[in-house]
Amino acid sequence: MTIVYFINFQASVSIKRLNKFLSHDELDADNVFHDYSKNDAILVENGTFMWDPDIGECLKNIDLSVPEKSLVAIVGQVGSGKSSLMSAILGDMTKVKGTVNVKGSVGYVPQQAWIQNCTLQDNILFGNDMEQDKYHQVIDACALQPDLDILPAGDSTEIGEKGINLSGGQKQRVSLARAVYHDTDIYLLDDPLSAVDSNVGKHIFDQVIGKDSLLKDKTRVLVTHGVRWLPFVDKIIVMMDGAVSECGSYDELLSHDGAFAQFLKMYLIQTEDEEEEDPDEKEIKAKILQRLTSITSEDDESDKAVLSETDDKKILKRLISKDVEHPKSPELQRLKSKEDELKQDEKKSTVDNKLITDEKMEEGNVRLGVFGTYARALGVPYTCIILILFALNQATSVFGNIWLSQWTSDTTLTNRSLEPNSTVYRERNDYYLGVYGGTGIAIGIFLLSYVTLFMLRSVAASRKLHHEMLHSIIRAPMFFFDTTPIGRIVNRFSADIETIDNELPWTVQMFWDTAFMVVATFVVISYGTPLFMTVIIPFAFFYFVAQTVKRLQSKTRSPVYNHFGETVSGASVIRAYGAQERFIETSDQRIDMNQRFSYASITANRWLGVRLEFLGNLTVFSAAMFAVISVVRGDGIDGAIVGLSISYALQANLVTNYRPSPDWPQNGVVEFKRYSTRYRDGLDLVLKGIDTQINAGEKVGIVGRTGAGKSSLTLALFRLIEPASGRIIVDEENLYIMGLHDCRSKLTILPQDPVLFSGSLRMNLDPMDEYKETDLWKALEHAHLKEFVQNLPQKLEYDCGKGGLNLSVGQRQLICLARSLLRKTKILVLDEATAAVDMETDDLIQQTIKQEFADCTVITIAHRLNTVMDYDRIMVLDKGEIMEFDSPNELLKNTDGLFYQLAKDAGIV
Repeated sequence: MTIVYFINFQASVSIKRLNKFLSHDELDADNVFHDYSKNDAILVENGTFMWDPDIGECLKNIDLSVPEKSLVAIVGQVGSGKSSLMSAILGDMTKVKGTVNVKGSVGYVPQQAWIQNCTLQDNILFGNDMEQDKYHQVIDACALQPDLDILPAGDSTEIGEKGINLSGGQKQRVSLARAVYHDTDIYLLDDPLSAVDSNVGKHIFDQVIGKDSLLKDKTRVLVTHGVRWLPFVDKIIVMMDGAVSECGSYDELLSHDGAFAQFLKMYLIQTEDEEEEDPDEKEIKAKILQRLTSITSEDDESDKAVLSETDDKKILKRLISKDVEHPKSPELQRLKSKEDELKQDEKKSTVDNKLITDEKMEEGNVRLGVFGTYARALGVPYTCIILILFALNQATSVFGNIWLSQWTSDTTLTNRSLEPNSTVYRERNDYYLGVYGGTGIAIGIFLLSYVTLFMLRSVAASRKLHHEMLHSIIRAPMFFFDTTPIGRIVNRFSADIETIDNELPWTVQMFWDTAFMVVATFVVISYGTPLFMTVIIPFAFFYFVAQTVKRLQSKTRSPVYNHFGETVSGASVIRAYGAQERFIETSDQRIDMNQRFSYASITANRWLGVRLEFLGNLTVFSAAMFAVISVVRGDGIDGAIVGLSISYALQANLVTNYRPSPDWPQNGVVEFKRYSTRYRDGLDLVLKGIDTQINAGEKVGIVGRTGAGKSSLTLALFRLIEPASGRIIVDEENLYIMGLHDCRSKLTILPQDPVLFSGSLRMNLDPMDEYKETDLWKALEHAHLKEFVQNLPQKLEYDCGKGGLNLSVGQRQLICLARSLLRKTKILVLDEATAAVDMETDDLIQQTIKQEFADCTVITIAHRLNTVMDYDRIMVLDKGEIMEFDSPNELLKNTDGLFYQLAKDAGIV
């Protein structure tokens, strides 16, 4: 009855959740119309859109038209609604009012590229047939050929989950190549040039986006922060606070001091300290400055002050450094990303060039170590106590049955000549009744004790196993995540933990209950009749079959989770290309494969049930038959007491981690002592004999070409890779003898891709609830987000959405910056932190770092030299070794040095 109630309760909860999910509003098919009689390729009339009713309207009163075969640019500050406008055109937003008409098929390149876990070629083809000439033309236009040349299997190389083994620029160009190859009528390009350097960007614009490109006869809508492209577009749409502020050609918008002029002025001011990399951009910005000066000279004295003659000269002599990853060359030389600096060797050693490893499935018997692991999770002392209580319960139950048998066969009580009311009869009967009653009470106590203790410990065991698994995942090296898909990890944390939570305790309890009875019965009967042991043999066959089927069921579940997660993250892209049916079919195939083994598991259990009934009846028949034979033959059958002793061997490797002082580090001195490391055993060293010191409060830039070891140095600091030799000392404490938590909690990193969690803004700022609300607001103020958050309806309780999707990329990066400010660590690591954000966000981040981390040690992985030219020292790496380490001025004096060559390639000297 208890089991039935429990199953019904679970089913009720599941049905409610399914009902809630299926009852959610779906995307309205009428969000976007496809009326081919309209003149414009895209037409939005009086459109108001929102993401969530609780958030309110994000885009208001949008009116815009995009003519066929035109190139339209969308510009605006961070959070102005540029990406949301693209989503509204795709039909991904809820339409409050107005109409949207899209005339033709759509190709979509999102701001954050969506990459599938398959080969690079499959990512580009995206279900289309291969056309060799067209394919190679697209590869060349998107500047991917140099990347393919260095990949071990070319375009057949497997791309890791979410493109983990590609750089941001590579992922964006693969996403762009997918759109171009798809050959649609309309292209929505959400800032596809932000993650590439100037030369590659110019190549892509000329070959893919511009007026004489592959897409010259297509309609193109380009979201961009690159001012250099604006003179070459047909129309510019300026977004401000979720509305279209201005719309017109480049010359029309520059003819007056409007929102576009203000946008350009802000851009020029924010880039005034940077250097420009090529004469084209320099000339464009000089012309912009002239036009702005002329249109604002009579209207705004404050603008005159901003754009003074001194500022004019500063702006005109700027040279923006280009990415040192891409030196100038006719072939647009391109090397692999930071993650690929090791994986190239790893992949070359693999015959099939697979990055994601196949899920391992054990064969044969379940290892005793598995049972030992669960026993240790329960707690060895508790396991022994539970087994003792269980044994006492079963022994008391057997004793009660024996006592009852003796009671019914007592000669005194069965003597019919003795009156039931006689003193002798009552005393004898009360004696048996008392002992039997005491036995019943003892059974109840033992049963309650062992069941309660076991259920409590099973919950603790599940929690302990989950914690240990999470502990291992957090401390896993980087190559584990490169080769293990998220779906496999989710499978462990969901389905397997659910089995440990719900199925395993009941199974173990039933096993103990049944095992004692079965073993006792078999031993007793087999002792009298050895031939009876032959009925045990059929059990062995099911035991091995059940293990294999259960393992296959678990193994085929991981691809289902992988595909589901991938589909959810790329839903906008899938809908844009109309690939829903293909993804549904793939999902059905993977679910069917998993269900085959689920059905086989259920069938095998039913197979066992039928045969257990047969064996049970056979056991009863055999026992009865042998008892009759014994009585007929006059043989006496002595009872036997079966003793069961169980021992556990516990091997616990307890590692006591050294704990540094709570206020460590106080200064921020970082020393590398002949440090060498590799990503995993069998691979070449990526850092070789690094022996140097970064002083307290020093600002150090780390530069070098791809594969030099820059990102490996960052991974080493956070112990994502372990040393092959040597050590890293921070304020006289060895990082490799302390716990990972102590090491990582005292260092702060601001990565290129901002990471936010599903939940409120408060939770993302302060996940551990360690800071006061005043501290949160102060951090937001320093991160230039206070005003934005104050205007949100729920302020700090605002839901950021999954992965922070309710915020723009720039806003996400600023929230990560605020989180770093709260931690107040003495060491800050920047890994291309501003490579994927607009100039405004870049400027805000740089200002905050200079002001708030003035007394901290700052280590910056730089791909644009201009970002570190004002640093105290610059470390130049090449092939995992330090080639130069000095101030920028001193390094530039050495014209034969590597840094000078990098600066020369970047156009700085």
